[in-house]
Amino acid sequence: MRVLRVQLDDGHLVDLHPAVSVVSGLSEPQRATLRQAFDAIASGLEPALPALIEAHGLLLDATQADLDLLEVQGNPVGAVVTGANVDGDLPGDAATRLRTAERDVVLLSSDRWEACDELARSEIAAARPSHGGLRARAAALRAGIARHEAVVAEPVRAALDEVRDRRRAGAPTWAGDLVEALAGVGIDVDDLGLPVGELVRIAEDWLEERRIDVGWAVGAGVELAAIEAALAFPEPPSGGAEHDLDAPRARASRATAAHAEAIVRLDAVRAELTPRGGERPSVQDLGARLSARLADHRPTRLAGAVPLLLDGALGHLDDADVTSLLDRLAAAAGAVQVVVVDEHPAAVAWARSVGPRRAAHIEPVPRRSAAAPT
Repeated sequence: MRVLRVQLDDGHLVDLHPAVSVVSGLSEPQRATLRQAFDAIASGLEPALPALIEAHGLLLDATQADLDLLEVQGNPVGAVVTGANVDGDLPGDAATRLRTAERDVVLLSSDRWEACDELARSEIAAARPSHGGLRARAAALRAGIARHEAVVAEPVRAALDEVRDRRRAGAPTWAGDLVEALAGVGIDVDDLGLPVGELVRIAEDWLEERRIDVGWAVGAGVELAAIEAALAFPEPPSGGAEHDLDAPRARASRATAAHAEAIVRLDAVRAELTPRGGERPSVQDLGARLSARLADHRPTRLAGAVPLLLDGALGHLDDADVTSLLDRLAAAAGAVQVVVVDEHPAAVAWARSVGPRRAAHIEPVPRRSAAAPT
């Protein structure tokens, strides 16, 4: 799975490279929006602002329905790495707060999925017809099939073929048999004085409708067989309580809101705990930690690998170290999409130097002038 577009605010969005993107020029609110969008998508929640994703070659809006279809929440993962995650050991209380915030997103993702699954099952149960409803439907289907079988189309078809044959042979056109055949199926045109061409059109239209009715009759027979099979089993008890959708809907709404709040809370904790100075990890340590982090993004999922967003972790490195780190990260990423949000000039230069097949330097663009990604 790859995130190809994220709306940052009312006026701007970013189009991301499917392999590696180096994103610069974002304001702090835009960076927060991008981080939270990645956290939401990677944990199976529709982001607050629209986004576009790709999975298995298909472009999908990152709506809740699409993310549920991909079962992203079945194996949620933290998609965002900042200095708080990779800059060495945090003090005990800080590390506990960060782990708790990360765990809350994962747990509440699972809780939202369970609540929404319960709601879906309740809606199916509420929509399931009773045996009485099934019997009424079966009676309607039998009546429709009987009406269909009572009408014989062959006389109309034969009379129409005879008229066509006469016209092709240049013989005098006589449509008496066609008029009689149409009367047999309930279309009385005997006293209308219609020309032969008009009678042919009426017969052709009726035969086309008959062809459609044949398809309906086949489908009705299949549905009738399924209803009869269902009626062979006892009707499940219906106390009414299980069809009350207010409780599961309320639970699903609360679970969704709690999941969204946990993502915002996690982003705030990361921002607070990201070091503003002091000792920072070497390029070797940072590379090792990021390579280990990539492993969490690769487990087999229906949606595929989950993207990794690295935000503001390169500022303390010199140019050569940034180039080396990005080379290693791009080589190790494989199917994992990597998005590097950083203003480091060497990161921008690296993205421009490796060519568009491997990476791209991305800046926010106005929504009106943005072209759709290809």
